[in-house]
Amino acid sequence: MKRKQSFLEIFHRCIFLEKKCRNQLLEKIGITSTQFFLLTLIKKNGVISQKELFFHYKLSQEGLYYTLTKMEKKNLIRKFPSKDNYKIILLEPTKNGLKKARQAEDYLAQMENTMLFHFTEKEKACLLAYLNRINRNLSAPNYYF
Repeated sequence: MKRKQSFLEIFHRCIFLEKKCRNQLLEKIGITSTQFFLLTLIKKNGVISQKELFFHYKLSQEGLYYTLTKMEKKNLIRKFPSKDNYKIILLEPTKNGLKKARQAEDYLAQMENTMLFHFTEKEKACLLAYLNRINRNLSAPNYYF
């Protein structure tokens, strides 16, 4: 007799599949998930300093420097010194970086639909029921965190 899957098992599988699919799609574009996240932050801000980026994304300084250097070599971002203080390094997306970011965002939006094919109808129903229960609890007037 087959054992009934718990919500947490289905949820963990969902997270695993999402990460796997995301990494595969980003690999097709030619960027890593870390590069995509950093590119998205840089794109959102237009221009951002390396120091600000370090506070948004908890990489080590060496890791951030290494990733940004790779991104610069791939022509995803441009580094330049601030006009006010030459010690401050500013970052902005290049045209290629903006194109890759848009492409990745489109792919990732499609991925969400594709992921549903990996789940059985029972698993989808289980996830939906749990999300509905969360939604009801959050909508309740006396709900406290």
